[in-house]
Amino acid sequence: MSDLKDLDLADDLPVGVYSRRHQSAINKIQKMFRLTADGKLGPRTRQALVAMTLKRIKTLRINLERLHWLPGTLPYPIVWVDIAGFHVYWVADRYRKKKFKAIVGLPSRQTPVFQDEIESITINPPWRVPASIALTNLLRMAKQDSSFLEREGFTVYSSWESNARVVDPDKVDWHSLTSRSFPYRLEQKPGKVNRLGRYKMDSPNRFSIYLHDTQA
Repeated sequence: MSDLKDLDLADDLPVGVYSRRHQSAINKIQKMFRLTADGKLGPRTRQALVAMTLKRIKTLRINLERLHWLPGTLPYPIVWVDIAGFHVYWVADRYRKKKFKAIVGLPSRQTPVFQDEIESITINPPWRVPASIALTNLLRMAKQDSSFLEREGFTVYSSWESNARVVDPDKVDWHSLTSRSFPYRLEQKPGKVNRLGRYKMDSPNRFSIYLHDTQA
């Protein structure tokens, strides 16, 4: 069953025998497809294996196409973000490379694929919260705990205008707000609880994507 290894469901399976490791991998597939987890390679389980194989082939084709977009060479140093693998690589030259864990987007809010240059690094940056996060995560937290925004060092502005006035978060009825009626801009001051951490790598792009460390 080389398919199981190709699909990253098992390693070093014994040849010529249906072992417990084979059964464990088959059980995983059956649970993923909500089949009876009996460890048997029946018709529906075989169909599930074919479906997973076709999905893997599609993924490989997409990534091969993405590789074609990249230039043949890039000047060092390089910061390479492996979105699917949840890692960032700092490549100083051909022989020196460091690997860091990374947090990327969600299926509903995916990180785009693009190439750009890091122009500067901001130390102790404030966080100007994107509307997509303010309208969902932070609004929900403010409804659960009205002191959350003040405790976490957020400033509330009346709008997204440059001359917007500062609003006292204690005087806002957060429970009455929805994602459609939320008018405020939120900004978190620098500090230990700031979501952007201590370093923000600025690379202006049309997606407003940047790299930063975080304590959260």
